[in-house]
Amino acid sequence: MERITPDLADTKPHTWLHHVKRYEFACRYCHDKVVLDVGCGEAYGSEMLRTEGQARLVVALDINLDPGLAKKYPRLMLFQGDALNFPFKDESFDIVTAFEVIEHLNDPQKALGEIRRILKRGGIALISTPRRDLWHRTPTNPYHKFEFSFTEFKTCITSYFSVFRLFGQYFDYVFVEMVPPGLGLRRLLRYVGSFLAKLNRSEHLLHRYDVMPIEGAPRYIVPKYMIAVCRKI
Repeated sequence: MERITPDLADTKPHTWLHHVKRYEFACRYCHDKVVLDVGCGEAYGSEMLRTEGQARLVVALDINLDPGLAKKYPRLMLFQGDALNFPFKDESFDIVTAFEVIEHLNDPQKALGEIRRILKRGGIALISTPRRDLWHRTPTNPYHKFEFSFTEFKTCITSYFSVFRLFGQYFDYVFVEMVPPGLGLRRLLRYVGSFLAKLNRSEHLLHRYDVMPIEGAPRYIVPKYMIAVCRKI
């Protein structure tokens, strides 16, 4: 089981910061809202949505829920459940967050359908997933069932939400959504990307933890982590 825990702040600070910044970003949508945090893990992010986001109610759901979290976070509503079959009625939530969840599922499309089902009309879903490493055809992370290219993620989101905006974290140089043959060509593409970034003064977008709009980046700079902010209409 892959899980982000607070001890990663010391052992893997980059991974920890990416995760925390997503929850900080989500907090702006949560004021006085009923929120579901899917794949809550250790639930520290759910607690951020309640306290910093000032949500009216936060429900934290995970398929492997630690029973000790109820004592640690007594003001959260904790549920053990599956992202492919939520134990909630239709249109129950104003906000749904699902950070780094869908890549772990056998059927990410079904999970998106479930998120849409339980979201109220006018409600917002924030869904993140890592962009597939373009140097590998299959996920290198053993816990990931599937990873999306930027185009695949956008197509997947479009199937369930007609209104959305795409954001990203940790931008890098990419020219093609396929695996270039040979290490030499990969290095050449990165060199050209670096030159173009300097030429277009877009270096400030690279290797950042902050969540930033994708449309603000040149087309040859794409994020390692993709975040869709979707509205149900």
